[in-house]
Amino acid sequence: MEIKTKESFTFFGGVHPLTREKLALNSEIQPIQTPKKLAIMLSQHIGAACEPLVKKGDSVKADQKIGDSDAFVSAPVYSPVNGTVKEIALQSHVVQGRSPAIIIESDPQNNPVKQPRLKIDKDFNENSYSAEQICEAVRQAGIVGMGGAGF
Repeated sequence: MEIKTKESFTFFGGVHPLTREKLALNSEIQPIQTPKKLAIMLSQHIGAACEPLVKKGDSVKADQKIGDSDAFVSAPVYSPVNGTVKEIALQSHVVQGRSPAIIIESDPQNNPVKQPRLKIDKDFNENSYSAEQICEAVRQAGIVGMGGAGF
């Protein structure tokens, strides 16, 4: 693999592998097998961490809201799988070191919900919803980020 060096960029250091998108250009997207255990971080961004809405032993469904916060900068978190909450514990977090997470053991018969959480009426126009309603719909959909970042 070719590695670009720091001379190619305006900032010092780092590894910058070439992208190689052309290798997968004509490939189909393939589903992956659901992991047996997942850690869903209650802090997904720089905003406030969510409070868990579930507890150890609870069954959860894919697309179920499992964490939320009333803080100004926050977004709810959802379960990506059907399964059982095994624990709520500190886990390694890429930015914060250790952060609370909901540990879910997925159901082997996992059937994720295919519908999007954000629904727009087919008769939508710019006068259909207030800015506050749109912001709340986006927040409830779990979309966070500014400047092009969406997680």
